[in-house]
Amino acid sequence: KTTDESALLYFGNRFNHITAKVNQLLSDIHEAANKGSYLMKLIHMREQLGTYDALGDFIPLFQKLDEAEDEIRGLIDVNRHKNLEIKSALLQELEAAFQVQPVEWAVLNATVKDVKDKWLKTGAVLKGSDEPLEGRFNEILNDYYDKRRAYMELRQRLIEERVAKYTDILNRTKALTGYDINPSWAIKSLKQMKDEWKEVGPIPKAYFEPIIIELKDVQKIVQRNIKNKRGGIKPGFNPKNQVFFDNMRKKQELIKKVYALSSIDLREAFTQAKQMQEEWKTLGNVCLLYTSDAADE
Repeated sequence: KTTDESALLYFGNRFNHITAKVNQLLSDIHEAANKGSYLMKLIHMREQLGTYDALGDFIPLFQKLDEAEDEIRGLIDVNRHKNLEIKSALLQELEAAFQVQPVEWAVLNATVKDVKDKWLKTGAVLKGSDEPLEGRFNEILNDYYDKRRAYMELRQRLIEERVAKYTDILNRTKALTGYDINPSWAIKSLKQMKDEWKEVGPIPKAYFEPIIIELKDVQKIVQRNIKNKRGGIKPGFNPKNQVFFDNMRKKQELIKKVYALSSIDLREAFTQAKQMQEEWKTLGNVCLLYTSDAADE
């Protein structure tokens, strides 16, 4: 700086500049709802102040920053106490949910999701309490994931076993579609398989409906053949009705394809469903009441 006066003016202006920055920061902190988010900015400001070349009384500025930091750290301690209380309560809620027997997985899944969401939204706790708390929380979650995986595997095996039983009953019902079957024995077999059917147990709709639809069709065939057998009506097949049987088979295949859409991408499933819907509209009437000779066709 060329003269003492210009030097004094320059460094005095720099002090005014840094003073304005400090005051602006303190004003922002005062107006902020989350004052704790300004702690690092305040620390950086004090570091900058300590190396700043300017001419003026820096002591009041440091005092203001120190007071603001003390206030912020006090608020942070209060919030961390509250966060500790919140997370401790969430941990107790989670532990209590796992004590309920028998396990209602839909309820437990909802509880875990709710607790996990609240846990992630809750801030840090007091130092020294964070590691034990997070460790216990993760321990419970890992145990939950292991048990849920085991439950899903067991559930899938149970579904597969039940599907196999339903399919077996369907196949044994198909074996009764011959016209020469003994009516009394066929009726007795149908009743027995109906009782077995009731004992199998529930399975998801996507597995169950294709089987039950086909079973009902087969049962109609068996019952019509029993009726014809008792009435002395001989089996026969009118070639003119072939189109009805073809329509029936095509519609049954479309039904199976529709249920399979649940396992693919939603947009692709929507496109295929529209195509299947149009194909369904092109198919005419169906004929379900046919004899063994017709079935062979």
